[in-house]
Amino acid sequence: MYEAQKVVSAAWFEATFPAQNRQIITSVQILPAHDSLVVTEPFSGDFNALWDTGATSSAISTRLAENLQLPWITEREIRGLAGSYIARGFLAALRLPNNVTISEIVLYEWPGTPAFGLLIGMDVISMGDFMLSTSAGLTRVRFQIPSSDHKPFFG
Repeated sequence: MYEAQKVVSAAWFEATFPAQNRQIITSVQILPAHDSLVVTEPFSGDFNALWDTGATSSAISTRLAENLQLPWITEREIRGLAGSYIARGFLAALRLPNNVTISEIVLYEWPGTPAFGLLIGMDVISMGDFMLSTSAGLTRVRFQIPSSDHKPFFG
């Protein structure tokens, strides 16, 4: 089973949301998987992604994967709230906010929603530091690759 992931750039991003926001959704770009030394252009447009700490693996809607013609390279059983199913795994690259790029990742299919076509799961989140803070009526999220060795990074 193909699970290799490579981080191309080391950087962080921060996003701010209203305090009552119950979902962390950011814009990401999807690219063809590539060697970290090759410059690759993203597919057209940005795509909404939900950051989901309850998801073991990152996922892409079946419709989006097929529209982008991503290569299908594996399959595995996915278990979730609605039960389990066999999902295809599509090979891609992701460019997160502020150009943090993961040059190779398997995105498993899931039905998707109108609000977002991607889930960023713990396979990506655990590659760095993910911090959520609520104060002054705002929710702030920061993600950093590589890890800061547990140093506070909200200033």
